[in-house]
Amino acid sequence: MNIFEETIVSLFCIIDDFCLGFELEWHKRLIDNRSRKRKCSLCLSEIITMIIHFQNSGYRTFKKYYQILVQ
Repeated sequence: MNIFEETIVSLFCIIDDFCLGFELEWHKRLIDNRSRKRKCSLCLSEIITMIIHFQNSGYRTFKKYYQILVQ
């Protein structure tokens, strides 16, 4: 595993630990609990990890970042 992969994995682990507790509290505090609960292909921690890494990647557009690094 290279340094890039280690950085992404450690960032994801930190964010995933936060999201586990956050999502439980968030769902408890929702006013309208009848919202749709569709199954997503990405979990919240994966999405947040991509957004944070994109901000530090140097790419100008998220589309290029996603096409080159994520896919």
